Amino acid sequence: MPGGEVLTLVDALIKAGISFHLAKHENAAGFMGEGVHHSDGAPVILVATLGPGALNGVNVVANAHQARVPMLVLTGCVDAAEELSYTHQVLDHRAVFAPITKATFRLDAQAADLIADKACAIACTARNGPVHIDVPSSVADSPARDRGARRAPAALTRPDDATLAQALAGLARPSAHSPSSASTPCTKRPATRSAPSLSTTKSPLSPPIRPKASCPRITRCA
Repeated sequence: MPGGEVLTLVDALIKAGISFHLAKHENAAGFMGEGVHHSDGAPVILVATLGPGALNGVNVVANAHQARVPMLVLTGCVDAAEELSYTHQVLDHRAVFAPITKATFRLDAQAADLIADKACAIACTARNGPVHIDVPSSVADSPARDRGARRAPAALTRPDDATLAQALAGLARPSAHSPSSASTPCTKRPATRSAPSLSTTKSPLSPPIRPKASCPRITRCA
């Protein structure tokens, strides 16, 4: 059942020509919308009120994230100043939905058109998935403007076949060969020292071996 925080939002959706179907549970509403999406390809819009209503839709939103279903999750919330005096049903919706959505926004009346366009683009861009928008009560009642700004379509991530063939044609074919002495200057290897060997034979050039000096004896005077 919708709460008072989303009644204005529901009226706005109907006024915009989007049919609203009331369900007894947010999960049921989300799965109904997913079934319609698989039928006609349109993105899903799930509306839930603040607190427990938003949390009731966590399962279907997580499923949409896993199943690549484009979904706009609209949750009602109270204003930031009013949150300080609210005694129940207040929690951080964006923290809840951040791990199971592609993006999450808090609606602002001055940038409502930009947020709506960005949310739709993100939800419907591969890989498809849900996008969450938190709608404060005062923002839902505020007039918004459409500046006509739309996100440009993403560029191709790989060149077309003709451009790729042209680029490859200009590359020299690599070959494996060993450098010859005529083309490659010789580099002198550094001399390596062999490990010294122990020998019992006395060399004629070796210095005479002197006996070790004995340590001086310390005598104690009586």
